[in-house]
Amino acid sequence: MRSRCTRYPFFPGWLLAGQLVFLAISALYGGYLLVVEPSGQRLQMSTSILEGTPFHDFRLPGLFLFFGLGVGALLPLLWFVFRSTWFIPGSGAVGAALLAWILAQLLFVGYVSWLQLFYALLGVSIIVLAILARHAGVSTA
Repeated sequence: MRSRCTRYPFFPGWLLAGQLVFLAISALYGGYLLVVEPSGQRLQMSTSILEGTPFHDFRLPGLFLFFGLGVGALLPLLWFVFRSTWFIPGSGAVGAALLAWILAQLLFVGYVSWLQLFYALLGVSIIVLAILARHAGVSTA
């Protein structure tokens, strides 16, 4: 049985992969810092913004950030490297997860940083590029 491989023109495939690399690095870094320092001090965050939420510190959000978005963004990148057709839907799922993460932040703690807008726009961009990459064409190897 032959596997299906996706052709990736520079736009949008490679641009999408670049955005996933950025997301993976920033989510792994931020998540790691929140897990090892749950008070948020290393990221200049205060646990006071967590008042009224189910969280007492940043450990659980840090774990989700690290594994859900950091490791989660690495999976589509592996599929990109191996030319799997799972790259595009996986990327779209990561973009949707990022938007859900930002929406949860806004609902729980409100708007506290310009980074929320930045990452919301990154999530939208990932989803749009995944849609464009899907329409760029799929070939059978």
